Amino acid sequence: MIEWGGGIRHEIAKTISNILHKRLHWRSNVFLPNDKLFVICHGPRFDSWDEFALEEAIEVIEHSYRVKIPSSFWQGLEEATFGEFVEKFQSMCCVP
Repeated sequence: MIEWGGGIRHEIAKTISNILHKRLHWRSNVFLPNDKLFVICHGPRFDSWDEFALEEAIEVIEHSYRVKIPSSFWQGLEEATFGEFVEKFQSMCCVP
């Protein structure tokens, strides 16, 4: 995951990638900054079952970082990349 450039952004991306990999049943735990968040969040099957898994994944992310992601956080992320999501999440909860 060299594309992440190291540091806290890389660590957040790695942690969230592992959660999404496990909860959404992706074969790989590697998501790149330019990957579309919409595609990642709907899982490899892209069906309604994955939506329930996504809710669970978000709960695990919140628990891992001890934050509650407000519904307003998701506004404007419809076309976002995974990198943009990570940056927004970092600014919300983990500003160094």
